Amino acid sequence: KGHRQFVSRHRQLSWSGMFFSFVLALAPHFCIAETGRFLWLSDLHYDPYYSQGDAWVTRGTSCSSANAPSEGQVECDAPLSLIQNTLRAAKDALPSPDFILVTGDISRHGMDRLTTAETTLTDIFNQIGHGFRSVFPRTSIVWCLGNNDAIADYYLDVDDPKVLRMAMDSNLKSFM
Repeated sequence: KGHRQFVSRHRQLSWSGMFFSFVLALAPHFCIAETGRFLWLSDLHYDPYYSQGDAWVTRGTSCSSANAPSEGQVECDAPLSLIQNTLRAAKDALPSPDFILVTGDISRHGMDRLTTAETTLTDIFNQIGHGFRSVFPRTSIVWCLGNNDAIADYYLDVDDPKVLRMAMDSNLKSFM
């Protein structure tokens, strides 16, 4: 009840505040195991436009160049190949986690700069959700949206949670 009152009093709510409120609200219901192992991934920042003209570019890097390294580079958001290799390495390190926690920033920076932002965000959720499911087909996944998983970074209008509807309409819904 207290969390709902907090949300209704604030139109703008930080993603980290939402995450911790969510975890605290659910912890008594899900923390029943004495021991266990889980995989925690955060800040994937998948950029489907890596090595193309619409890639996220910082500090003059060549993220948008066709000659960009296929496995990614510093100062660029991640190409799909880097995320796929990360998932395979995670599977090698922990083949059967009890669950997987993905704590936001699934999508690239600067979503609001794209003319196809909503479609791109849904496609990102679909591709990443499929990638996780293909590597960890029977593992429960807890998804948390981050500040870059909204069209306007660092902002969530709780009266119009469009990004939540997009996440629910994507492959992420089958893991929530």
